[in-house]
Amino acid sequence: GRRHRMAVNLCYCRPTSHDRAYYVEPLKMLEGRVDPPAFNLRNEIMVAKHVHAAVITRMFQLSRDGSGLPEDQRAELQEVLRQMLPSRISAFLFEPTGQLRPGAFDVSPLRLAVERHRNALVSYVSQAFQQGWPEGDGEVTSPEAIAQHVDYLADHLHTVLKRLRKRLQWAHSEIQRLNQVRNQYGTLDSEDEAHYRRCDRLIKKLKGVHTRAYREAEGVDDINTYGVLAAEGYLPGYGLDTGSVIGMAEVPFWQLGSMDFDLPRPTSIALREYVPGNLIYANGHRFVARRFHRDVGEERNETPLFEVNIEREALTETNVGHAAGALASGTLRAISVCDVDLVHQSQISDEEETRFQMPVSVYGREKGQHSGGTAFVWGDRQVTLRRGVRLRMVNVGSTPVIEQRQQLGYPVCAVCGQSVSPLASDAQITHFEESHAERCGRKPEMLGFYADVVADCLTLPSCASRAEAYSILEAVRMGAAQVLDMHLEDLQVLVVGHVDRDEVDALLWDPMPGGSGLLDQIRDNFAAVVAAGLEITSGCPSLCEHSCIDCLQTFRNGYYHKHLDRDVAETLLQECGDRLESGREIPPSQPSTHSHDLDAQPVNDAETKLKHLLDAAGFTAGQFQQQIRFRQPVVLDHQIGSTTPDVFFTGDPDDEDDKGVCIYLDGMSSALHGDPDTAARDREIRSWLRNNGYQVIEMTRVELDDREAMIRHFKKLARYLSGRDLADRLSQDTTWIDGGNGSPATPAQ
Repeated sequence: GRRHRMAVNLCYCRPTSHDRAYYVEPLKMLEGRVDPPAFNLRNEIMVAKHVHAAVITRMFQLSRDGSGLPEDQRAELQEVLRQMLPSRISAFLFEPTGQLRPGAFDVSPLRLAVERHRNALVSYVSQAFQQGWPEGDGEVTSPEAIAQHVDYLADHLHTVLKRLRKRLQWAHSEIQRLNQVRNQYGTLDSEDEAHYRRCDRLIKKLKGVHTRAYREAEGVDDINTYGVLAAEGYLPGYGLDTGSVIGMAEVPFWQLGSMDFDLPRPTSIALREYVPGNLIYANGHRFVARRFHRDVGEERNETPLFEVNIEREALTETNVGHAAGALASGTLRAISVCDVDLVHQSQISDEEETRFQMPVSVYGREKGQHSGGTAFVWGDRQVTLRRGVRLRMVNVGSTPVIEQRQQLGYPVCAVCGQSVSPLASDAQITHFEESHAERCGRKPEMLGFYADVVADCLTLPSCASRAEAYSILEAVRMGAAQVLDMHLEDLQVLVVGHVDRDEVDALLWDPMPGGSGLLDQIRDNFAAVVAAGLEITSGCPSLCEHSCIDCLQTFRNGYYHKHLDRDVAETLLQECGDRLESGREIPPSQPSTHSHDLDAQPVNDAETKLKHLLDAAGFTAGQFQQQIRFRQPVVLDHQIGSTTPDVFFTGDPDDEDDKGVCIYLDGMSSALHGDPDTAARDREIRSWLRNNGYQVIEMTRVELDDREAMIRHFKKLARYLSGRDLADRLSQDTTWIDGGNGSPATPAQ
């Protein structure tokens, strides 16, 4: 309320443990602490954004008169900046003639310009960050860290442009699909017609021909290059969400004063919120996730199959046709969490007594890869702090449906991305399945959603129960929130179950991309954090039996309230004490040769070097760690369901005999391809590929430093992709491997 005026605060309470507690004692809602805004100077992603901005600023300075550069270098730099940073994003996605670009935008000129002026750029940026940056946070702005950000500036731009192109390709493919439906049936139904208009509007927006209405004057300029790069997290932007998954809210035209808007979410949050059946409350309206923007060609990408153990809340990846291993288990195929259309349901009304949030079940597992860390001894327990842990989180379905019907997943059409709530009636779900089987030629199936996350983790393995895991994690997190300059949601809780045993692993993970440094601060202030946790668990004002809103319960952790027990947490904190004794260093763990990475990026130094050579030679269309899943398992002396080449180039879609080119980068250690059994198995797979329309190129990691060997391999790749002319050019113009000022070869499809 305002000064000298009376205010009335009205709050609706749901029939849950959290809301009922505040309903009984409403004054507790007004006793919360209001913290001033804060940010962490150890955030490498934030530093990277400002490095990008400083580098671009310096490059424009160097391109002007009086910079000290020769005229020819200034002219070259001006041309690079004009091409790489056009005024509108349409230049990244469309040809000057207005046609769609056949391939990804080539950022190699920017990479070469950065390499040429690297010393000047690193010096300028380092000086900018040395002015007033706190000494205690200087690790993220060291000359080495700055140089690394500068070196990867072009690669980060490529990632953003790839994300924009993905949205364009999805909208274009949907328009093509709907045109086929129109040609077949003569017209579109009202729902498809509205979807067609939305896709057309998205393409016009990306092309810069969509006219913004007066009411859309505020907000992010979605045409200007710098505005879009800021909104996508490449450049600094004040008050901009940087979630990589976008919910596109559609407000009907008759809702006066309202307009369509986007709701970005980090993948870990979108995994819970953007699912069929859940209601999204935003800008005075209610929305539901309805149509999922599946990747173009995702049928060729991995849609992993999981064995889900409901009783132990655990999962593991399995093979096609593999039977469930336990009575309480089932199998579920999952798609990656993606952009989604949020369909309008109604305005938020005062008559609505509760806010609906569908309970969902999210299980997690580690992918067996991290960047190393340290193991500690805490009393008689082991605790690990690891960097860059790769986690896979899977939303296996709606909790009520799983508990009552033992049914996993959500009804989703894998062709058009349409969905229906798993809480819908049987008749509605049956109608949805029949109509899409007729219209899309394929019956919808029950699918889960997964998200791959790379995060720093503080792990307490082998907890006896979920009560122990959730209780100790929440006590440590709440204790840290009192001791450190952090909010409770700055760290997230994950309990990983195992299908073969009752023990679980407790993970406190940092959702900030690149890490916020909070886990390091917990390690350094562990005694104070434990003391604060003990005060929370032992000094509950309500003297509750297990947990309540005065100790461990919050609104956000409502889905595991049943596992929280302050006595369990207090006992463990007292028994283990307040000291972390340093044990041993944990070396980095890389995936096995047969694992794969859905992010389609190099996973080690050798692949990174190969990627740079391919980019320099003009081969920019290769997909790293792209799994090839066979329609039927290949039966040799054993079954093979898939193979994952290090680099894959898609074949000609108009030539059914051209399946593509697979590049395998083999190590020769005893654990890899130097092992006779591994080598024999790989020979079988690659022989099958060659006999079934794939071209296969095999190279060893040692050959990456062998000039003649790489020229020979790249000539072969050029012949497969483009023909003899490109192969001859690569052998004559070797600046792609020798360096120098020559231009890279013409990009190959």
